[in-house]
This record gives sequence, C-alpha cells and structure tokens, in this order.
Amino acid sequence: MSNALQAFGSMVKGWVTANADHYLRVVIPADHVLPAPENSAPLEPDASYFRVWLSEMFLSKSVDWGAQQFPAVHTEVTLTFGNQAEVTFSRVSQPPKDQIGKGVFLNYLLSELMPYKGGVVTIDAALIALKGEDYLRTAIGVLQQFSGLVTAPLGEALNIAGKLTIGTRDLLASTGGNIHLGWHDSFVSKGGDGGLVMKPGFYAVILGTQQQVEPEKLYVKDGRLYKGNDLQSASPLSGFDYMLFRIEGRKERDDWRLKTVDEPLKKAKAALAKDNNEEFTAYRKVSLVAALESPDYSETDRQRVIATIKQELKKLQESGLGVLGIEEGKSFDYAMSYEEAHARGPISSHEALADD
Repeated sequence: MSNALQAFGSMVKGWVTANADHYLRVVIPADHVLPAPENSAPLEPDASYFRVWLSEMFLSKSVDWGAQQFPAVHTEVTLTFGNQAEVTFSRVSQPPKDQIGKGVFLNYLLSELMPYKGGVVTIDAALIALKGEDYLRTAIGVLQQFSGLVTAPLGEALNIAGKLTIGTRDLLASTGGNIHLGWHDSFVSKGGDGGLVMKPGFYAVILGTQQQVEPEKLYVKDGRLYKGNDLQSASPLSGFDYMLFRIEGRKERDDWRLKTVDEPLKKAKAALAKDNNEEFTAYRKVSLVAALESPDYSETDRQRVIATIKQELKKLQESGLGVLGIEEGKSFDYAMSYEEAHARGPISSHEALADD
C-alpha cells in the first residue's frame, strides 16, 4: 500500500491512541439490541457479504458547529478484493447544512455491499471538524456525490475508487481539519488472531470515559444508542458526542444482476428471439465469463448466478419464445439453493461454460 493510502489510517490510529483516556469503543452485545438481530454469527470467507453503515451520529454542544466549522465523516474500508490483497474503498458524508444544529444524524451508507474473502478487513472512520467557507462545503459535497458513483459492480470502479480516496485525503489535509472523533478496527475471520471477529453488529465510539458512560449499560433500539439499567427502560444517550456504526452481514446478494452479467444476458435472450444461434452462443458465454470472473460475488453466489443464467436461457430455449417469453420486470429466483452451492465449493471455468 502506498504512503498516500496509509496516511488516513495512521492519522485515525494516532488520534485513538492520543485520546485513549477520554474515548471509548464499545461493541454492543447482541442481547442489548432491539429488534433482536436475525443473525450475529461470524461471516464466513467466500460465502458472505458485508456493508458498513453510520447508524447514528450525535453531536452535543461541545463544539460550535456552524458556517466556519462543519462536520464531515470520512470512511475507508480496506480488504482483500478479487485477486488484490489490499483495496481501499472510501466514502465522505456530510449532514445537510440546515440540519447541523439538530445534533442527530441517522443512517448514512458508508460502503457498498462487498464480498468477504477472509484475511484482514480494516475500517477507519473519522468525524472531522472542517474549517472553511461555503466553497469548502461545496467541494466536500462534490466528493460526496462522487462517492455515490463507486457502486456495484465494484470491480469496474477500482480506478475511480482509488482516485477518490487520494483526492478526499488531499482535500481534507489542505483544510487543516482536525479529527473530532475516530474509529479504527481490524477484523478477521473466526479463529483468526489480531483483530475482532468479522460479524454483523453495532460498534459505538464515544467521547467519554468508562466511568462517565458505563458501557455495560448501553443498548441499541431501532438503530440508535440508548443507556439504562435494562433494554426496556433505557433512554437515548445524551451529553456525549458519539457515532454508532453497524456492520451488516448477508449470505447472498439481492442485486446479483450486475450490469456486466445482465447486459450480455439480455442480448443472448434477444438473439433467441431472432433465432440467431451464433449471437446467442457468443453472448451466453460473455455473461457466464463475467459471472465467473467478477470480484463482486462470493464463491458460493458465483455458483448460483452461473446456474441461474443457464436456467433462464434454457427455459427460454425450451419455450421457443426468446425474449418475448419474459414478462416485463420478471426476475427468476436463484436456480440453486445457498446450501447446495456452498457444499459444491468454487466453480471451475470448465463447469461454468459447460452446456448443461
């Protein structure tokens, strides 16, 4: 990793170390969360996905946020992606100008859905107090919009993701902004050493001491941080600046029709309607190869996507209707269950391209 790409993580780690006496990072136990989480089991490498959210940010009156100083949250997630050992995806977020005085901000997306391949996943996030005029807010707003361009398929967005990370760091450094609150953690798979176990859950970072906050009394209700003697009687935490993060875990993509796979698939279906077997064969192969090589799928989902492509095309071939046999907006379910695909393991190129 380049020195430029290391700078932000080092800055956040330095802040956490320097502020250890009046800063807390709290992992919220699953039995302190309402509604109860559907799944809090560790994520399995090559068979799961994750996404990072800023569930809640609360700003007390400890800082006079306003025209000359405004908050922005910069987040970087570094992980193994595809065949690259370390890829960093970043996102910058800022509250709307007319809401800064309200103090509470909810549900900011900090990363896209990404396959978990194991290894070490590092998350660095910082609430930065930026000093400047309205033009700086505009510049941050532009970066926020560009952050939204880094979407699935992420494999096609690696170039812009890298430039966005460096550009954001350069802008933040040029403003002289200071970290007001930071989070740095490294996550590993179950049984690994050197970090927290990678699993769904809530993580709170709070400007306060253990004696002041009493972390064992912290709860999460509907994505917000509460404090009390029990889950039912707890009330919203106040009096401290804090950020509440959530790691979302999934076994499968609900958006598996990535454009790199779906566009040639649609062309293969159109070729069937024209009874053009040569075009059909070519586009079928392009779609299957895209699914086979895409870094956006887990190995388990890759099996399922390839099986689904084949099933859809086979059904249309048997119907004799081609693309005309598809109802508008209809989407077939996965052709293979998660359990079956998981049991089969990674698919080979021979299996992926076979006529079955």
